[in-house]
Amino acid sequence: MNSINFYSYPFIAAIIMLVLLGARGFTKIAPAHWLATAALGCTLAAGWWIMRPAPTEIPAAIALEAAFNSGKPILIEFQSPF
Repeated sequence: MNSINFYSYPFIAAIIMLVLLGARGFTKIAPAHWLATAALGCTLAAGWWIMRPAPTEIPAAIALEAAFNSGKPILIEFQSPF
């Protein structure tokens, strides 16, 4: 289940591509449609590459406390693993 959640964007992008191609019939697609579909596929792949989740290192409690006491605004983000 974790891999489905982690790779949901590529799965949905692949389904969109298959629906777009399948709606026209795989044998009746003009070269311009293949080019448009390839461009959409490249756009979706680039979007996933830019926005893909990457593991980050959690700072130590002492470093976090020092950031709180520095007087600068900080952003803390909590994410659910589900």
